[in-house]
Amino acid sequence: MKNILVFCLCLLPVFVLGQLPATNVYVFDMKVFNTSDTYSFTNPRLLTGDNFEGYNNQPQFINGELYITSQRDSLQTDIYKFNLKKRVQTRITGTIESEYSPTAMPDNKHISVVRVSADGNDTQQLWKLPATGGKASLLVDSITAIGYHEWLNERIVALFIVGEPHQLILANTKTGDFRKVRSEIGRCLQKTPEGNLSFVHKNEEEGWYIKVVNPANFTIRPVIATLPGSEDFVWTPEGTIYMANGSKLYRYKSGLDDDWYEVADFSSYGIKKITRMAIENNQIAIVAQEIEK
Repeated sequence: MKNILVFCLCLLPVFVLGQLPATNVYVFDMKVFNTSDTYSFTNPRLLTGDNFEGYNNQPQFINGELYITSQRDSLQTDIYKFNLKKRVQTRITGTIESEYSPTAMPDNKHISVVRVSADGNDTQQLWKLPATGGKASLLVDSITAIGYHEWLNERIVALFIVGEPHQLILANTKTGDFRKVRSEIGRCLQKTPEGNLSFVHKNEEEGWYIKVVNPANFTIRPVIATLPGSEDFVWTPEGTIYMANGSKLYRYKSGLDDDWYEVADFSSYGIKKITRMAIENNQIAIVAQEIEK
């Protein structure tokens, strides 16, 4: 197994988690050699070594720092951020509620999170708070079953609504209006470089497809079938999509690739199952789910 720099900033006790899977966040420097169509992934860092058997997930690069959701005390999840250059870890939330899905808001000053109430009703609503931490305020009062979200502009947010089946809606946070776009969707919502919304449509007849909806006219077009059993993906500003399957990372770029193109295998680092990802400034953060032996 290759050596990984363990990003341990403080020693915290490790607890046995209940329902949340054991996951860890790794960061690699990522370089693409366009002339030879090859990739290099160097300087591996395990950010969550102080919570190795805990839940560490949903990485998002925001204002040059990496935000994640982490469960450290077996009671609730909180938001943490990492300054990768200074190797500083900061806890952003510390409430009795659970916060998930830290996401940059269009003003670049706030983040939005899904907060699960601690009153026994388990309502899941969208809240906002300063990116550096502070008092939170409710964004959408009428919707109480939000799983994940993605901002398209300062008014419109895409929401994954938990249910049978799960639904995708676009909500206007200024007016309170919302519109259903599609049901049978996956958890990953990603803004495209053009400002549209991409998601995975899990249709029994068609299979799983990454699709794009235009929020101006609600037209939907397919992009590419997902890798078998995979639903997490990420876009880069130049229009490349990355998706993982097992320990391997794949690329798809329209006009260049006819299908998914393998760019890396992280199994030599002991990483067996990659789920969520985030890419920014030649760095990639990946979530590895620890597989029980």
